[in-house]
Amino acid sequence: MDSRRKELYVEGRRDRLFFNWLLGENRHPDTVIHEIDSVGIEAPHEGGNRGKLFFFAQAIAPHKLAVRCFADADFDRILNRQCPDNIWLTDSRDLEGYFLQVACIEKVLRLAMACERLNPESVLSEVRGVARQLGVLRLLSAQRNLKLPFQERPLKPYVKRSKDRVALDFDSYLQSLLQGAKISLKELGKIKSDHLALVEATNGVDERQLLHGKDCLAVLCVLLKTDEFKETAVEPSCWASLDREVLKGFPNLEAALAYLGSTKTKQP
Repeated sequence: MDSRRKELYVEGRRDRLFFNWLLGENRHPDTVIHEIDSVGIEAPHEGGNRGKLFFFAQAIAPHKLAVRCFADADFDRILNRQCPDNIWLTDSRDLEGYFLQVACIEKVLRLAMACERLNPESVLSEVRGVARQLGVLRLLSAQRNLKLPFQERPLKPYVKRSKDRVALDFDSYLQSLLQGAKISLKELGKIKSDHLALVEATNGVDERQLLHGKDCLAVLCVLLKTDEFKETAVEPSCWASLDREVLKGFPNLEAALAYLGSTKTKQP
């Protein structure tokens, strides 16, 4: 490998494009960003592309290469999971956490939706209220290895809007998840009790480490869609709301950018 060459491996296409856009002209000519699917990994691993990324990082660690990885934090911080030294974790639970900011939501409301009525702080409060419940449920699933099929059981049918508020039919969604995991509904009461206890236990946990980006986007779709602003426009608008200014101050993201960037910093 060229001694000047530096490589960053990421989970997928969105992550690669995110870094390419964010670096812009500050990208060093000898740096390359790869999706982990570009690596042929045949050894057994769990966790999709994130699992592949961790397996790869551990495999190359002894060789002291100029190669780093950037992955979703998932619940690693909350569960005190050990992370390889050659991996940076997202500052929030996942990449979507970077646009869960007032400034970004305000941009979606004012510029994408042309909406003056909604307040970005109130919108985020509604999102967090639902997504935190689900984040704790996801955490419980991880702790107890319940393997609840969140990806196969869409959230949106269980989130209802009333004016500018949203409510989650938690019991019905949990039943659906249990059925998908082939767990007897006799366990429903116990799991609800354990969930409530974990809600209390995680009361002081930084919500940025709990909120799952896909849950937040699902709630935003229900809350923001109108006849003029289609549900399919919500996620692209959230990503487009990012700018380099709102992404300052995130230490792990800044470390990755410094690693990839030019020695001469150019103004955006």
